[in-house]
Amino acid sequence: MGSLRLKVGILPGLAELYNKSFSRELLDELKEFITGLPEAIGSSRIDFEIAETASTEEHMKAEAAKLIDKNVHLIVLVLAPYCPSGVIAPALNEHKIPLLLWPAQTVFEFNPEQINAAQICLSHGVHGVQDSANILRKRRRPFCILHGHYLEDGFCEQFEQWTA
Repeated sequence: MGSLRLKVGILPGLAELYNKSFSRELLDELKEFITGLPEAIGSSRIDFEIAETASTEEHMKAEAAKLIDKNVHLIVLVLAPYCPSGVIAPALNEHKIPLLLWPAQTVFEFNPEQINAAQICLSHGVHGVQDSANILRKRRRPFCILHGHYLEDGFCEQFEQWTA
């Protein structure tokens, strides 16, 4: 692809229960993580568009549509906390744009002596990815899954390969 710059949309999700019950500090921590992803991934050939974190089916549909309107080449569903497929699948099934599901843990490594509830809440999106992958597959919606933390060796290179 050479010098072609790609536009990748980051679509974060969050269960409505969490949106209503998480503290402002925890929601701010999630937002900081999501907005920091472009720099953390560090690709010189990707321009990122970051959607708002969606918690309802209507909001997810609206945020996906905004990314489509910005002519993104790929949507990356970023789930750090859990978000149910009932919120995700209807929005993503409407569009044929390439889709990458990423259970993006905010914590690189869990240390049993230092783990806390906030770290767990912000790092179990894999359940939402599994749930959504099941529904999207049943609806014959193509997608790929990338698993890992951006600090893992080779993760950013793998991420960039998925955008090629």
